[in-house]
Amino acid sequence: MKNFKTILFVFIVFIIFITFTACSQNTSNTNENKPLLEKDIDEEVSDLEKPTESYYDILGERDFKGAVFTILDANDHPDFVINFAGEEMNGDPINDALYNRDKFIEEKYGVNIEYIQKVMANTGCSALEKSVLAGENAYDLVVSPVLGGALDKISTRNILYNMMDCPYLSLTSPWWSKLVYDNMQFNNKLYYDGGDIFLPSYSQCPAAVMFNKKLLQDHGIQENLYDLVFGGKWTLDVLERLTKDTNADLNKDGKMNAEDDFYGMVYQYNSISMGFFVGGVGIKYSTSTSDTINTALNSNVCLDKIERLTDLLDKINYKDQNNIINMTFKDDRALFLIHCLNSPQVFLRDMESDYGILPMPKWDENQETYVSFMNAWGSGFVAIPQNADIEKSAFLTEAMAYAGYEMLREPVYKITLKAKGARDEESERIIDIIIETSYMDINGVYNFGGTYEIVRDAIMDKKPFVSAFEKNETAMQKDIEKFIEAMSQDN
Repeated sequence: MKNFKTILFVFIVFIIFITFTACSQNTSNTNENKPLLEKDIDEEVSDLEKPTESYYDILGERDFKGAVFTILDANDHPDFVINFAGEEMNGDPINDALYNRDKFIEEKYGVNIEYIQKVMANTGCSALEKSVLAGENAYDLVVSPVLGGALDKISTRNILYNMMDCPYLSLTSPWWSKLVYDNMQFNNKLYYDGGDIFLPSYSQCPAAVMFNKKLLQDHGIQENLYDLVFGGKWTLDVLERLTKDTNADLNKDGKMNAEDDFYGMVYQYNSISMGFFVGGVGIKYSTSTSDTINTALNSNVCLDKIERLTDLLDKINYKDQNNIINMTFKDDRALFLIHCLNSPQVFLRDMESDYGILPMPKWDENQETYVSFMNAWGSGFVAIPQNADIEKSAFLTEAMAYAGYEMLREPVYKITLKAKGARDEESERIIDIIIETSYMDINGVYNFGGTYEIVRDAIMDKKPFVSAFEKNETAMQKDIEKFIEAMSQDN
């Protein structure tokens, strides 16, 4: 009996040892020996299972008891820039997402959201300025382009609230634009911002390159342009090589026109297109600190890049600026199109030939990142009027921005921008790169001393750059001083 107990004890210890060893091996196999990605996924799943506090809980409860929240939509192109929904859902992804977002905010916070649309943007922003100067509280928020005598004009006239001082606004959160926050604030002042509250500031504005896959094949171009982008090798040299000597006067009239002829690449002849190229190769129109702004476009590095772009770009003749898209590129008469990121879903959805999407080319492979210069004419930037009820305006602006982050990104990015604009998975990945590398700078908006025109005239009209820059340096400095003075006002 004693021997039996001894044998039983040893057997039990053995079973426990085997079980423990098996469990240890199983744990090791499901964690340490897994590929890194799978381990990360396990950790993410574990994190997702942990209870998290809702951001709405952090904002806190509010009941505005049926108060009206009036948003001014100062919009140059309401035909294709949708900033608010109709009276009901209609099956359009953006319309329905905006409708659901606004209804959610209305019900959650006891508010009635009302939109007043004014076309054009400068007309709407002028109306806002008159309202503020008259001491009225007609608008709680404005959504508008920055450029065109819109937010750029009224941002230096003590008409808008400094968003850096607003309660509730968390401007470094992912539902607000990091690029605007990083590049457009000055002296701790920021009078407009972009983000998920109205998505055109992301989806409409950044620069992009579209290429015609059929034509590249017809021209014997075998390179995989996507691989070049992902490998950091999509550069100005490559673009120049692929488009060199491809222009053709098809109708033999001795002139090149977008309506009739063939181009290696097409772009609108304006400061915005020029800015796409200039920003793409890493040139900044200005650099700023907390209290100073510098223009260094006459540095040797910038001069080399400007000279190179001058050699590359020519003025393109057209009757209407959108002919380069609707006729030349869509009609298979251009290898490349330089335009805004929303061009595919706005202009190219019915294009017969297949196309792809790329970022603007870098200067060279040593350039750290691609740069997608922002067209600040795009509608979707928001500002709070100076005499608004800041508690109500700031709270609801933040709540709408976060709700946009949750409810608008998928229909805008995944359905409209990607599914309707991109025609392959690589282009969808490129769209992410373009949005992540978007860029603005202060001089790109406020155009101190006519900087934009000087650069455009040099690159596109082949006018001398250095002498024009030096001639206007005094005017640039005066404009900068006026801007700094305006941004130093207390409001």
